[in-house]
Amino acid sequence: MIAAVAVAALVGAAAVFGVGVSSANPKLADVGAWLWTKVRGKVVHVNGLSGEVDGYLDHTAGKALKVVQDGGNVMLVDEATGFVSRIEPSQLTVAQTRNFGAAGLQLVVSGTAAYAVDPAGKVQQIDPATLNSVGEPLALPGPLGPARIDGGGRLWVPVTAKGEAVPVSAGTAERPVKVGEPGEELAITIAGGLPVIVNTRAATAVIIGTDGGAGEITLPKEVARAGRGGVLTPAAAEGSLVPILAPGPDGLLVVIDTQSNQVLTTKLGAGTSGRLGVPQVLGSKVYVPDQGRGGLIVWDSAAPGRPTTLQVAERPGPLEVFVKDGLLWANDQNGDRAVVIDPEGRKHPIQKDDTDVPGPTNTPKPKQTPKLQPTRDDPNPTGRPEPDPAPTKGGDTQPTGKPGKKPTPSQEPTPSASPTRSPSPSPSPSPSPSPTASPPGKPGPVTARSGPGRVDVSFSPSAGGKVDRYTLKVSPSGGQVTPSQVDANGPFQFEFRGGDCGTEYTFTVVAHWEKGEVESEASAGARPCVAPGAPSGFAAKPKNRGADLTWKAPENAGQDVTYVLGEILAGLPIPQAA
Repeated sequence: MIAAVAVAALVGAAAVFGVGVSSANPKLADVGAWLWTKVRGKVVHVNGLSGEVDGYLDHTAGKALKVVQDGGNVMLVDEATGFVSRIEPSQLTVAQTRNFGAAGLQLVVSGTAAYAVDPAGKVQQIDPATLNSVGEPLALPGPLGPARIDGGGRLWVPVTAKGEAVPVSAGTAERPVKVGEPGEELAITIAGGLPVIVNTRAATAVIIGTDGGAGEITLPKEVARAGRGGVLTPAAAEGSLVPILAPGPDGLLVVIDTQSNQVLTTKLGAGTSGRLGVPQVLGSKVYVPDQGRGGLIVWDSAAPGRPTTLQVAERPGPLEVFVKDGLLWANDQNGDRAVVIDPEGRKHPIQKDDTDVPGPTNTPKPKQTPKLQPTRDDPNPTGRPEPDPAPTKGGDTQPTGKPGKKPTPSQEPTPSASPTRSPSPSPSPSPSPSPTASPPGKPGPVTARSGPGRVDVSFSPSAGGKVDRYTLKVSPSGGQVTPSQVDANGPFQFEFRGGDCGTEYTFTVVAHWEKGEVESEASAGARPCVAPGAPSGFAAKPKNRGADLTWKAPENAGQDVTYVLGEILAGLPIPQAA
């Protein structure tokens, strides 16, 4: 009984007074992210639901470090030297360090799978908890592109020298996937756990299915015009949409839907600085960093129209933008500002310089309980006697508690009446010329979405001026446009049908007004078809010296679709089947 009373007393004391600073571990939000600030040499943890900093760790100021984070794995990578520091979030300390000695080192982590990739051609599996090597390194012909880990823990490495993507499972290279010719730039995005491999020069995207099969989607020809380094794609997309940005004056943005194989295109060139970064997608919205302005370009693929802008940094500079835990993060690495956005578009600004939070040498200050303010309209809530007001200049005040004489308002002098004069005749005004009608602006960005046997075209209306109607020009000519014209009040969309699947079409919206026409910029190329999905229900029924093979056609397969059987286990060639 005495022991029980003592334990109860200790528990009660701990609940009232706390357990002490020395034994208390900082509690970080489960939904959050670590953000780096170069000028302060500090990495902070931010609560994603409130945008508040709830922990920080000092490091080295002046260095450009990359934060690699996945669940409880948090690493700081110095890409210039290959030096890696592993952070222990529960202690807000650096637990392990390792110098991999490779400039441009890629550290790829997903759950328990982790790899250190040297772009020169070395792939090393590591333990994310200790940074120690696991097994022997794997040598691939360099240079190697940005590697990614899919939903099954398999690493995908672009091998530019061979035009291949090599899957690596448990440190062992598997059969490569041919996606281009040697020297062609490759970019990999993991969408919904599956790899999507984009070949810039060939303007194609190869989607790897759950069964290992590959399907190819043709992208607009303008993709091949991307500069050195190829297109920009995110490391991962939580849904089926994959954004692809072709850097250049047009700012061509292509969005692939890996479920329907539809391709959506628009141009962001107008109104941007031309220095665009890697696009990210959250829900239906695409966020493109505008490095020349320190902000984001936001475009909704579900309701195409004019993109909007969101300022993040105080000045131009690089932005680190990524999606984690269903939230989009945009971090000004050179400054103290950042922003976190949820799928509905609600945003929380972040001030990373808040140090009144748990850190390596700091405990948060206790927050004072705010005093309740009186809610009644009482001129003297304290109950103390009020001092007599000081006499004002020009006269004495009345003593407190006695009624004073109401001041009389000052008398305004009455203006004297002036003699009436007869009005002199004034010249009649000449009629003013009617204002000249101003031309409307160009219709906004034209968006083209491919579909089975059609292309859906949408646009933003002209700004300024008075538009009578809108029409659509198709190049090359052919097919049928519905409706033939769109009213000035919308809806601002057309449908193009009847074209050739092997032909790429561009679309120009024409605004008609009383004195002429104003044309939009031409859209990116689009085809009136989508790639068929994968066949399903594949089965083999054995028979004498062979087998009867059956399968179900994809739902979006057209009449011109043919089927080819790959090689069997024995490696024997199989003829094509219609």
